[in-house]
Amino acid sequence: MDTQSSGFLNWARWQDVFEPALSTDRSQNLLRYALAVLAAIAALLLSKAFVPLLGTHNPYHVAWLAVVFSAWYCGFWQSLIVLAIEAFGVWYWFLPPSGSWRIASPADAYGLCGFVLFGCLLCMMGEAYRRTVARKAAAEEQAHRARKLFESFMEHSPVVSYLKNERGTYVYSNAANRSGQTRDFVGKTDFDLYPSAIAERKREHDMLVLKDNKAHEFIENSIEPDGEHTWLTVKFPVIDTEGRRLLAGKAIDITERKRAEDALAKARDELELRVQERTTAARELSARLLQMQDEERRRIARELHDSAGQMTTALLMNLEQLKRTNGVERERLLADSDAILQNLSKELRTMSHLLHPPLLEEVGLCSALQWYVDGFSKRSGIATILELAADFGRLTPELEIAIFRVVQESLTNVHRHSGSSKANVRLKRSQDAALLEIQDEGKGIASDTKSLLLGSGPVGVGLRGMRERVAQLGGTFEIESEGNGVTIRAMFPTGKSSTVSAAQLV
Repeated sequence: MDTQSSGFLNWARWQDVFEPALSTDRSQNLLRYALAVLAAIAALLLSKAFVPLLGTHNPYHVAWLAVVFSAWYCGFWQSLIVLAIEAFGVWYWFLPPSGSWRIASPADAYGLCGFVLFGCLLCMMGEAYRRTVARKAAAEEQAHRARKLFESFMEHSPVVSYLKNERGTYVYSNAANRSGQTRDFVGKTDFDLYPSAIAERKREHDMLVLKDNKAHEFIENSIEPDGEHTWLTVKFPVIDTEGRRLLAGKAIDITERKRAEDALAKARDELELRVQERTTAARELSARLLQMQDEERRRIARELHDSAGQMTTALLMNLEQLKRTNGVERERLLADSDAILQNLSKELRTMSHLLHPPLLEEVGLCSALQWYVDGFSKRSGIATILELAADFGRLTPELEIAIFRVVQESLTNVHRHSGSSKANVRLKRSQDAALLEIQDEGKGIASDTKSLLLGSGPVGVGLRGMRERVAQLGGTFEIESEGNGVTIRAMFPTGKSSTVSAAQLV
């Protein structure tokens, strides 16, 4: 068939026009019939014109041309009509006697019959050839459409697809101009497209698939113009139409998902770290609170032992003497015992007020602070001034007790450690926060000692307790000591928005 096709190569354009096998258009059929009849008439006229040159003994030379032309390019039925016209034309015009339907020689009759038989064979061969060409053209058209559909589908597919031969060379890829890529993959290997480490990893995956002869799934990386990408890749072996084994691959870009997973894992690790830090801080706080509780219990025990205990012992001694005496001595012992009981009651009431001042609940923080500062000034001999606005108002019970304890602990430290003769207590309030300042004029605190006092060591339990108490209420605690004197500043949020810093309230 290839030989026949090449033999009629010059007639390709005419074949596209006159090919009848695939056309059912009526006008095209009429055109082919007309062309066949014209070819038959032209052949008879041409034969008539060649009679002086060729004679009448073999009039089929030109007739064969008309039959062959119509058989190959006009159609089966058209070629049969041409064969019939040529047969009757030769019979009437060229076989002797000319111009008659009578045949004088049996040889001429046999020649005419042979012409008709071989003409029918040519018509069938022409029809078979045309049908073969039509089927080939239809198959090529179908293959072309399928190829265009495949290419269109693959180019618009969100999945990167490719084919490699066993040497790792790309024979097809739809990855060009995708996700910012501008590389042409076909005819290249991974070593031509990616860094050696990435290319070697891809080649290892390819060899594993070819070795196992089954599909595998991999996570692969690539370097693109917009950075490193992560791909979920499925690779599997295929066989092409020529029997060659190829490696097919499909890759989905999971870069954003991978980045999201990494960010989520990082956030989870940070959250776990913070939870651990908070847990550790909570444990340390619990330990410090227990330590502070033990310190407070020891202090209360010492106070009871040094004051109430001694008074109770003196009272018991007086009662023993009362059992053995009378008269004036008895009256003296009773008077002495009464004085001891009065002092004991006063001492216990003072200690009770210090543990939980009832004025906080009855009249509020302002009166409780004024009562405590006045008492502290009288007992310690340190001139203490309380600066407090008359319209300060009430706070929540938690804030009031916290502020009172910070003042109490701070003034105690002034009395024990500073050596100052003066102390100032200032309490201010804004819309969202309250600022407390306790300032003395003592010997101050060295910077290394201040960090130790606020650290986690065994020293400075009182200061750390104040800091933890303030932190539990969402506030800040600061110690300033430059030269002489110490300033303790604590800021307590009083509303939902507590963004006011201690420095803004100074």
